Amino acid sequence: MKQHHSIFPPAASLACALILMLAACTSDALDELPPAGTDPDARPLTITVSDGGMYATGQTRAQESGYNTVFTEGDRIGLYVVKDGTLEVENLCLTLQGGKWTLPAGASQLFYSPDKSYHAYYPYQNDSDMNGKVSPGDKDFFKLLVKAWSVKDNQRTYAQYTASDLMTARGMYNNHTLSFAMEHR
Repeated sequence: MKQHHSIFPPAASLACALILMLAACTSDALDELPPAGTDPDARPLTITVSDGGMYATGQTRAQESGYNTVFTEGDRIGLYVVKDGTLEVENLCLTLQGGKWTLPAGASQLFYSPDKSYHAYYPYQNDSDMNGKVSPGDKDFFKLLVKAWSVKDNQRTYAQYTASDLMTARGMYNNHTLSFAMEHR
């Protein structure tokens, strides 16, 4: 009886098999792994923002049609993340650059977790202007901001109009994307 000897010892064969399995993973799959020490359900986020129309207060039958806000390069929104009624991320400024909503330089990547809620508003305001104007435990997260919002009489230019046009949204998660359908308040 003739014996065939492998040129690879069993340990080397196992190592090769593991390397091949790792190589089969796409970079997208590897990107989905949360950083060590974080929520195992966390997923990296892509953020989209759109015009969700008028905020429904239940006090009017009027509807708006055809006046959609389109976000343009350089627009900024403020983002809040809430977990267990506590602000985890406060007034993080995201800027539309190259067609994507980007984090400020040096900010950590955002991860989605089902036990958190995500809230955004437009146009972005400095931290000092936003202090005390959100309600983490309330269904209407931005009700205090809406109440304090100042609408300017002079809205002749686009910049003047958008400075008065407060929009808010709660993020909806689907397939690694956090979408904000901004409602005019």
